[in-house]
Amino acid sequence: MRFGDSKLFVVLLSIGLGAGLGSGLGCTESPYGTGAQRYFIPWPDASGHYRQQAVPIATFSHPESLNGSYATILVNPFLSAGGSSGGSPVGRFVQGMDDVLYPADTTTRQATTVYAHFEALHAMDAEAGVGEGSHWPATIGIRASFFDSSSQGAVALTNNALYDGTLDTVFVVPFSPPSELMNGPDQPVPLVYNAGVAA
Repeated sequence: MRFGDSKLFVVLLSIGLGAGLGSGLGCTESPYGTGAQRYFIPWPDASGHYRQQAVPIATFSHPESLNGSYATILVNPFLSAGGSSGGSPVGRFVQGMDDVLYPADTTTRQATTVYAHFEALHAMDAEAGVGEGSHWPATIGIRASFFDSSSQGAVALTNNALYDGTLDTVFVVPFSPPSELMNGPDQPVPLVYNAGVAA
């Protein structure tokens, strides 16, 4: 899998930020509208390679809080009263002249991509007739901190995702190296952007 077009993304985001600031509209104050929107996120193309592209998401009803009908996103999740909790996520987007919403920070880009994958998973479940017994919305914690204590000294887990059946939550730990935008076509895809997280 490949993750390209990162330089194009940086250029487009810079243009969008300039336009948004120039018009006097802050990202957190702008209404993102309702219904289906297109979001500029890392997504697999027809060949299975990941690249930045405008992806329609139909049910991301609360992009300002990074939640929708089929997924609840937790940022820096932690255990609380026998369940999983996290900080209140804030979605920050810049709306381009093409009406595409461009994530303005790493957390927004990660959460939006994760949500899109779970919306796609729900659609596949519904098509296969197995969605009725599933529990939606799914709960996903990003930037989760887990440690491997089996080796000498606790080592922070990276490049992985874990499912806790008791908490009914998918946790995605940070990517290492921490670079979000890959510098070359042969760089690995951070797991938080990979469709396998929702599998």
